[in-house]
Amino acid sequence: LLRELLIEHAYLPATFPLSELTYTEDEFGKPFLRISACFSLSHTKNAIAVAIDNQPIGIDVEAIASAERLADAHFLERTMNADERRRIAAATEPSVAFTELWTQKEALVKARGTGLNDLNSLPALLTQVAPFELRSAHTADYAYAIAYRL
Repeated sequence: LLRELLIEHAYLPATFPLSELTYTEDEFGKPFLRISACFSLSHTKNAIAVAIDNQPIGIDVEAIASAERLADAHFLERTMNADERRRIAAATEPSVAFTELWTQKEALVKARGTGLNDLNSLPALLTQVAPFELRSAHTADYAYAIAYRL
């Protein structure tokens, strides 16, 4: 899928062999291709998301969180700040609200290339979005977000 998108958007020639599409990973596990395009991949259950750009980009797709996951107060405190926890608690659909915030954070750390290694930074993450723009949405089963530079 990534190869086809890279060809379609002219990052690779149409005859580029799949065997030559190799990548390496940095110390955070972020994959890098040996071409000029930046990319991000995400998958969950029956969904996959791919984003490519000339600049750093991050994408995340997640199945809507279960009520059991939201019942873990320690997890919420480690990943969401007080304002976000209030927004989740006050939401008509707390599981959707949580999952949208989570996908925004994961897309942002992917775009920055820092990964989820430092969970302590997650509660404050969305207060420091620049220089990236964030967009997110959801369906009945999934939430997704993308972080990109304008």
